[in-house]
Amino acid sequence: MYFDGELATLPTGYYLHRMLGDSYRALAQTHTAEHVAEMHPTEDAEAGFTVTEERLDTPEPGSVEAAVIDAGYGTGISLTNLRNAPSEGLDRIRAQSSSLPTPVPQAFDAVLTNPTITTYYTTNLHSEQQGKPIRARTAAPPKSPSAPVLHQRTRSP
Repeated sequence: MYFDGELATLPTGYYLHRMLGDSYRALAQTHTAEHVAEMHPTEDAEAGFTVTEERLDTPEPGSVEAAVIDAGYGTGISLTNLRNAPSEGLDRIRAQSSSLPTPVPQAFDAVLTNPTITTYYTTNLHSEQQGKPIRARTAAPPKSPSAPVLHQRTRSP
């Protein structure tokens, strides 16, 4: 990572890859929602920022999110394998309320995509998850070669 044109730090993945070698896998996470939780610096807030919900534009062409939606997986949780993806085409990914230009297939091995995102949080997931097991099912083959979705997870009824 560069700051003012000078190398300031290397990403954690650099060090993990040095330690783990070819066993290291980089996984990105994104969403296809039309809104996102965004942090805004606020001096009076205990944490130094507040979280608000921001509306988003439609995902840009060339983004992971647009490819997942175009492949028909925008309404479910999906895992997209990027290991054999073409190096051209996927050139951006969402980072909160902005789109970050990045050579996605070179930066990540896979992308986990959620259909929603919220400003809600809890510190006790166990009581909220009682009686709601998660089951996995294999997704249908992707409609687009740029988004080879491997699995889609859904909640049991």
